[in-house]
Amino acid sequence: MKKRLVRWKTYTDRARWYMGYIQLLVMFIILFQTRGILIEWWVIVLLIPVVVIGFIIVGFIDVKIFKLLEEEQKLYGEQNPVLQQILKGINDRKIPL
Repeated sequence: MKKRLVRWKTYTDRARWYMGYIQLLVMFIILFQTRGILIEWWVIVLLIPVVVIGFIIVGFIDVKIFKLLEEEQKLYGEQNPVLQQILKGINDRKIPL
């Protein structure tokens, strides 16, 4: 039961990120409309790939230039009890890496 709940939580977390992209697009549309800029439907269709490409560029900069993902994964590894148990077992057996 616990594993099933964790799996569902993971699925909803992943879906939340995708919903965030849509919400950001809707917020931009609302911002433009409050400024008196009416957006045609075809502009919205063009905005979707532009927003996605923008997020890919930001993600690339995050991973390759600032290396935040590397530090984040390192922190998760240090806090993961299963991984720590495996490392303790390896260190206790004196198995060289």
